[in-house]
Amino acid sequence: MKYILKKDLPWAKKGTEWELDYKIDGDFYIMLEVTETTTRHSHEWAYSWEDTSDWFAPIDTRWEPGYEMHYFFLTSNFKIMGDTWDGTAGDKWLYESGNCFKSRADAETARTAIKSTLAKLRDDKEIE
Repeated sequence: MKYILKKDLPWAKKGTEWELDYKIDGDFYIMLEVTETTTRHSHEWAYSWEDTSDWFAPIDTRWEPGYEMHYFFLTSNFKIMGDTWDGTAGDKWLYESGNCFKSRADAETARTAIKSTLAKLRDDKEIE
């Protein structure tokens, strides 16, 4: 997942984008490459994952439909439906809840994953 730095650090400026390198037992480590005038520096910084909202913000890289673009979503009974994005509250709610897909195939993949997760939670083999 990509993040953006919200504050200046001695070796990186606010607005710098980076990716989480790895996370172990609540601590995270980032490898951030910063290009300065003549030299390229790599810094590894270890910090507790808790209380980082003042420092980092996630960058949402999910696909979001533009005005009048077609998208797919799942209904409460897992039927795949299509709609056209108008920017309505309903469109935004589907997007914000992670239920907005670029293609029918993406929606089918999500449906399979959700059904599988629910089956495991119910200790069933399959949900019809």
